[in-house]
Amino acid sequence: MFGVSKQAYNGTLYYDDGRFSARVMASYRGAYIDANSATGNVFEGYGPTTNLDASMRYKLTDAIEVSLEGNNLLDTYRYRYTDIDANRNYENNHFGRTILIGARFKM
Repeated sequence: MFGVSKQAYNGTLYYDDGRFSARVMASYRGAYIDANSATGNVFEGYGPTTNLDASMRYKLTDAIEVSLEGNNLLDTYRYRYTDIDANRNYENNHFGRTILIGARFKM
């Protein structure tokens, strides 16, 4: 079946005490076939990926909150291949890490 991995796992850990909160999320997706190939080969697909995201927030006061968030902390590449038997590299996608710092103010 196209677009479906045989293995996929994810998990999330949360902590929240009302003033400080944190979240860590990890996910794994196994290799999967994407579609019939337009290049004349039998199939195209993607290799396995593991992703790790995390965030935390801290309330300085009832009106001010600061936050830190990181996405793709493992800097995972997405590997695409063609010809399922030969597993030839078709493309590598690099999206990079994203780190966000923020603040919220209530009036």
